[in-house]
Amino acid sequence: MTRRISPLTLLVAALVIGTIGSFAWSNLIESPKSVSAQLCGSPGPCAPDPTDTSSLLVSHVKVVGMNLVPVEPDDTDTWEITATWQGLHSTGNPACSCTRISASVTADVTWTGSAWSVSCTGCSAGSGPIRAVSVCPGDSCTSQSGTHSWQYELIVDIDDRKLVCIGNPLNGYLEKVEYKAIAADDGHTIDSSNCTEIASVSPLSTAPGVFASATDEGPFECPFTCQAANGPSTTIFYD
Repeated sequence: MTRRISPLTLLVAALVIGTIGSFAWSNLIESPKSVSAQLCGSPGPCAPDPTDTSSLLVSHVKVVGMNLVPVEPDDTDTWEITATWQGLHSTGNPACSCTRISASVTADVTWTGSAWSVSCTGCSAGSGPIRAVSVCPGDSCTSQSGTHSWQYELIVDIDDRKLVCIGNPLNGYLEKVEYKAIAADDGHTIDSSNCTEIASVSPLSTAPGVFASATDEGPFECPFTCQAANGPSTTIFYD
């Protein structure tokens, strides 16, 4: 089904932009969901499924006056995805402290001209701890000139538990998943009313080597499906 950016979404975003004044761009780039309070070493909600699903909704836009204009990337966004597990590590009797361990992969998300595709470097379907990355279609339009899209959702299949240390093998449980766009391609603004390309634009950095970022702190979903995805959102802005 063809989806467009709703007028209400554009209006709300425009009102926010109009009132931020000198606030940093970082105030706009992440819209997290509620943080779940997880105890140190607390298992996730998906047992007996040994994996959790994290997700991130990504939009591409250019700010024009009080409006947000959708942007279709010419090619690929590269995401660094870092999962962190937290668990109990004994440091004495009866004291113990929370210990964290992390693992990272990179995911290249590409607009093929008609759909989104993704490839993962570092994922291991057989041994984890980050098993797979998939991409779900987001807002798009279709006309005689073809299909254009400016939004997708990443979903990541991650082990719920991981050993936090070798010397004292206590399980750590998935605490958070951090997303950082470390590369973003040029793109074209899209006139969603007639679904045509307008002008060439380039992505804006929010920090050196970073184009967008967000953190999913749960609660994590269980099915590894587009329908179950319910993570935070972020935006890659263009000039």
